Amino acid sequence: MLSARSLSAGVIRLVLVLGGTVVAASQASAQTLALQGDHFAVNGQGKFLLFISYYHGIHRPLQQLRDDLDLFVAKGFHGIRVLPDWGDLKLMTPTGSYTPGLLAKLVTLVDEAGTRGLIVDITFARELVSATMVHEDYKDGPAPANNEGIKGVGFALRTRRNVLFDLWNEWLHDNCQDPPDPPTTCAQQLLDIKTAVKSVTVDPLRIVVASTGAGVENVAFVKKLWV
Repeated sequence: MLSARSLSAGVIRLVLVLGGTVVAASQASAQTLALQGDHFAVNGQGKFLLFISYYHGIHRPLQQLRDDLDLFVAKGFHGIRVLPDWGDLKLMTPTGSYTPGLLAKLVTLVDEAGTRGLIVDITFARELVSATMVHEDYKDGPAPANNEGIKGVGFALRTRRNVLFDLWNEWLHDNCQDPPDPPTTCAQQLLDIKTAVKSVTVDPLRIVVASTGAGVENVAFVKKLWV
């Protein structure tokens, strides 16, 4: 999914390029994101999508948030990538729950983006949840408690169709293999969280993924998550 990076000031740091193709038409949301095969579609039409990362956008005051989103639209972006665990105040807690006030801000961001026709990629970054944690702490996968926390986020956004969930930013594929017998703890937990998120949404086309780390790929398992 990641194809290009562009560093800049403030909260805007990353550019993403996505491709699209045709699937079912939209319903309630301003935009409906869907997937067919390995391509994206918006409102039933194939579209080449350009995303910009808005790292800790949930912390922006409402008017600044609106101004930022208007600027993104004016510059030709089709969506934003938000990391709600970025910065000092994080959506997810070390115990796997979520911070209610920040969840409300995330919902507001998704709704404001939707009114402007923008898609929102919500990327969870577990290594940022605790200052004492690094990637290696997650080599066996996220803690089971995270199922309920991310499921709660999924429930809060259950009617929004302009979102996709990235369960784990730059997860370690080489420590998260998926042999058929038995699956590793990491692989099974990612699949369990995906199932939990999809179980609470009213959107049958909800996209739930886990993004790759640089230089490591487990293509078979990535494809398994892309449903």
